[in-house]
Amino acid sequence: MFGIGLSELFVILCIAVLFVRPKDLPKVFRLCGRAYARLKIYYDELSSMKDEMLTDIKSEFESAETPKNTAQKNHATDENDAFLP
Repeated sequence: MFGIGLSELFVILCIAVLFVRPKDLPKVFRLCGRAYARLKIYYDELSSMKDEMLTDIKSEFESAETPKNTAQKNHATDENDAFLP
């Protein structure tokens, strides 16, 4: 999701060791894991809501546009047929 590779993760761990006491590292990693899980849940929820809204908009657009297009196409073909010899 975030595009973090192994080398970036290693750098983050090294910085964490420098700033956090070794006995507090499990707590910090647990906190980061929980935050990541929540963010992932929220991201998945927003993504599904976005997809649902786009599907609704697309279906509304297609249903509103379909009668106009068929009427315009029929009208255009009638005009074109009138000028044919």
